[in-house]
Amino acid sequence: MTKVLSNGAFAPQGSLLRAIGGMPDASTVDAAVERLIAPTLVDASTGANQLLVPGEVVGMPSGSSPVNALYVDRGQGLGARGPASAVAVLESKSASGHGLPPTGRLLLGTGTTLEYVGTGYTPEYFQVTGRSGMVLGETSFAVR
Repeated sequence: MTKVLSNGAFAPQGSLLRAIGGMPDASTVDAAVERLIAPTLVDASTGANQLLVPGEVVGMPSGSSPVNALYVDRGQGLGARGPASAVAVLESKSASGHGLPPTGRLLLGTGTTLEYVGTGYTPEYFQVTGRSGMVLGETSFAVR
C-alpha cells in the first residue's frame, strides 16, 4: 500500500521512516522507502518537435528498492552513472507516446537541464494520473 502526504506537505528526511518504527504495529510493515515527489513542467523538445507537458519529478534511490521498484524497459537505470549523478529515467508510456529516444536531455520548469538514461515505470505510475487523481494520457503528463 502506498501512503502519501497531502499536496505541498513536506517532512524532514528520515522522519517518516522513524515514525513507522514508533507505531504499535510496526512489525507488520515489511518495507518502506521515502520519496520526494514534486510537480514540474517538462520540456523535451527536439528540433521542430515541440514538447512541453506538466509532470512530476520522483526522487528515488539509485540502487534497488524494496518498495515500488523501478522497471527499466529501454536504456539504463538510475545507477548507470553512479550514485552521485543527476540522471533520470522517463516514464515509458509518455516517452513512447511522444516518440522520444531511450536517452536524451530534458529541461525542467526550474531551468535545470537533466540527462535521461532510459525509460521505465514503477507500480504507482502503471496508470498515469495527475495530482488531481484524474487519469491522464501518456502524451499529456510526464513522470521523470
